[in-house]
Amino acid sequence: MNTSHARAISNSCERCQSKMQAVAELLILSCDGRPVKTEHVMSSHTNSPSQIKDRIFTSMKSLTLSMKNVITLVHMITTKWTEIVEALQELTNITVSFVELCSHVAYLTAINFPDCSQALPGLVDKYCVCLAGLEIKLSCVQLKRSRIDELSPQLIIDLCSNISKHIAIITDICRTAGQKVSDESTQDQFKLCVKSVTCAAGCLIASIKCYKSNASPTHHSRVLVFCEPVLASSAALVSFATEEDFIGNEAILTSEAKDAQKAILGACMSIVSASIQLCKTVRDLAFDMLTAHHRDKLRMCTDSVERAASQLTELLNKHSMKDYSACRISPDRSNGKLLEQSRNSLVRNDDDKDFNDDCNSTSPGVLLDDSK
Repeated sequence: MNTSHARAISNSCERCQSKMQAVAELLILSCDGRPVKTEHVMSSHTNSPSQIKDRIFTSMKSLTLSMKNVITLVHMITTKWTEIVEALQELTNITVSFVELCSHVAYLTAINFPDCSQALPGLVDKYCVCLAGLEIKLSCVQLKRSRIDELSPQLIIDLCSNISKHIAIITDICRTAGQKVSDESTQDQFKLCVKSVTCAAGCLIASIKCYKSNASPTHHSRVLVFCEPVLASSAALVSFATEEDFIGNEAILTSEAKDAQKAILGACMSIVSASIQLCKTVRDLAFDMLTAHHRDKLRMCTDSVERAASQLTELLNKHSMKDYSACRISPDRSNGKLLEQSRNSLVRNDDDKDFNDDCNSTSPGVLLDDSK
């Protein structure tokens, strides 16, 4: 394998590793007592507790097969480097979906214990905003680190589309949140944050389009320069939107419930750690294919997943779960702060219109069209 191909695989491993680690920190290591409401988890046809549990079992099988596929490709002499990159991306997507499902099931399991009550939603879904911010960051970092000869037209389109998609997600969430707060200064802050992100993204996407039509060093330099304001503005918006006043309240859990939640998340983390270790090992093998130690570590990763999967299966079969909608909200949670948040979520329709008019001056929907 030549140096450029090894570098491409190494960069892909680092991106996959970063994404899995970030998601694990958000959903597993934090032990956050909140439901996961991504589109993948809250599928209208398969979102009951028993169905989500079945989907976890299916995901574990898919994850094991995906890991074995990566290992097979690494061992094959005829394998193209692009096939390894695609297999790593597939493994990462499966792992992220698996973590989301496990985190949601751990939450449902915990609130099913006596004297526990479910989380109270806020104006902003913390995980959805943080995940969108992560996707923007990873795409911008890839743009910054890619050499001119590595930025193929298809890669540029993919990165541009991903940035536009997740900027639209993050700004839509924050625009809706801004409409529901009564404090004028907070409304203004949401408006300005949304404008900042969409304007910075517009500049970046315009630079990408120029580079796509003429791949000169000057246009490449523009792309690098305008990645920075997108990174800074999106990170600032994520930080602001996920302040405690906007993200609601975690579930109230007893110590027994927390232990059950941590047990499920711990088994999940063992599987995620094995996936991350696999990426690290493939990265090492990209530059040193002859070392037997690296190949042994690949086998150890699959063994670790099989052990953790068995443990997780036992834990999930041990606990029963109610449907999320059937879980209780403790009456004593209706304190002054929550009542104030409820009042703050009620604003006049005229305020909503003014907020939309201000924010839509630079609509992220336009960015989606520009990425094509």
